[in-house]
Amino acid sequence: MEVILEGSSFTAETLSRAHSAPRNLLPALTEAEKDEAQRSGWTEEEYARSVYAQQLHEPEVLEIVDRLAYLLNGFLAAYLPDAVLARITVSVPRGLYRISVDYRDQVFHFSVRESVVSDLFESGDEQALERLKRIVEMAVLPYMQKRQAS
Repeated sequence: MEVILEGSSFTAETLSRAHSAPRNLLPALTEAEKDEAQRSGWTEEEYARSVYAQQLHEPEVLEIVDRLAYLLNGFLAAYLPDAVLARITVSVPRGLYRISVDYRDQVFHFSVRESVVSDLFESGDEQALERLKRIVEMAVLPYMQKRQAS
């Protein structure tokens, strides 16, 4: 399964850790990042600290994606045993997890709001789990109907 991270993401904790990190831990900026820092009115060090905060947060995001993939694979297997979870794109600017599924030489897509995933994994919200299950059901329904007609 492919994972794509779009946009930047960090928590207050990772931002705090990045701001207190010694300079030698900060990533070297590319020319494009240096230009972006200048356009944004940030110093290169401030920009490097924000990049570092994102790097510190990335393992947490990937862990959430793994947990989400586990649930999605279970739901998909129950409805469409031949379906394969192909990609999860975490779109930070849109607040979405965009899901791509391969099924019998076709690809279908659906999205899950970040708030549903957060409610589920941060507080174990049972309603969030039901919402996730319903989203998957609605996404696979046309394919289930075709499968039953075959």
